[in-house]
Amino acid sequence: MPKSKTEERIESELVDESERLSISTTADLIDLMTAKKQPLLMFAVKNDMSFKDFSDGHMRVAISENAEKDLILRLRTFLEKETGRAWVIDIDYEPLGETLAFQESQRLNKDKKNISEYPLVKAILSEFNGAKIETIIRKSVAETENDDEAVDFAVSDTINEIDDEE
Repeated sequence: MPKSKTEERIESELVDESERLSISTTADLIDLMTAKKQPLLMFAVKNDMSFKDFSDGHMRVAISENAEKDLILRLRTFLEKETGRAWVIDIDYEPLGETLAFQESQRLNKDKKNISEYPLVKAILSEFNGAKIETIIRKSVAETENDDEAVDFAVSDTINEIDDEE
């Protein structure tokens, strides 16, 4: 018996569950937006939302009063297109809380503080008045083993920047 047009349409829209993209953490969400080159949406998600709950297909968020009015719609549309499933985004009408941008800033400041305690870094910072750690670049152990000049270059590059400012 031939299939009806409705049955054909439903079958063509069905996606095998194993082929669906799973987004179950905010880190997964940020990685997806980075991979799909969505910088404006990612900026808004990081700065204008705080996540209260997050699981695959569902999130509960608080929104900044400065957020664009269509932020939730844009985010839901993006996620549905990329994951192949409908997303439920619940909005909590309570204070914003810690945004992803704030959490990233806190981690970066903590990393800078920890790095500034290394003896070599401490010596460099004390030798050059006003020197400070601006950027942290993480390298894997394999990369640094193959690149003995990486640390020397980074230190000398920083020293050159300090000399240029004086």
